[in-house]
Amino acid sequence: MADIATGLDIRSTVDAALINEMNPTTIIQRNGWIVTKDAVVMHIRDQGSWARNLYNELSHIEKQQTLQEISIFSLSIVADGLQIQAERDSNNNARELEAPPVMPTYLVKMRPNVFISEVVDQYRGHLAKHWSADLIDKAESEHRELLVVYAREPDVKVALDKHDEKTFFKERGTA
Repeated sequence: MADIATGLDIRSTVDAALINEMNPTTIIQRNGWIVTKDAVVMHIRDQGSWARNLYNELSHIEKQQTLQEISIFSLSIVADGLQIQAERDSNNNARELEAPPVMPTYLVKMRPNVFISEVVDQYRGHLAKHWSADLIDKAESEHRELLVVYAREPDVKVALDKHDEKTFFKERGTA
């Protein structure tokens, strides 16, 4: 978050004088943060000539929409990212529970009732903060679908059986 905020010169709107000094047509404001359109254009140009050329080919309206989208996304990342906190217990110690076994190689060996009781139910409070009840139900359903695919598709079974906790996501093509 700090790199994004620094790279785009994102500032908090806590300083009302700062906002009053700026031309409202040159900034985008969201969730208590602001970024200038010029800073976003510079960020686009920093991505290289390909990104710069694509941006330059846009119409005026498309450029404004692009700046708006990039700005809102960046401001949301910074605002939301700064709200992330480590999970703590009642004594303010680091949470002692181990991470849930959610690697595909573990999930395919877990019966649905075990997945629900040891993964979903154990973390339901946390999930409910970010997911709807329907989305949690969908995760349970997708786990059952994964088991069917694993059982019926030999290539999927071989690929997942090769993976372990040391397998990187980028290695997906080697499985």
